[in-house]
Amino acid sequence: MRAGRIVEVEPFPQARKPAYKLAVDFGPVVGVLKTSAQ
Repeated sequence: MRAGRIVEVEPFPQARKPAYKLAVDFGPVVGVLKTSAQ
């Protein structure tokens, strides 16, 4: 399991349930990954 820092949040209105698009910075080895969360 890795811990990251959230660097960007956007609403995700296309999702069936209310959600957000997230960009998470996991540092220099992994980089920034995008995911969604409710």
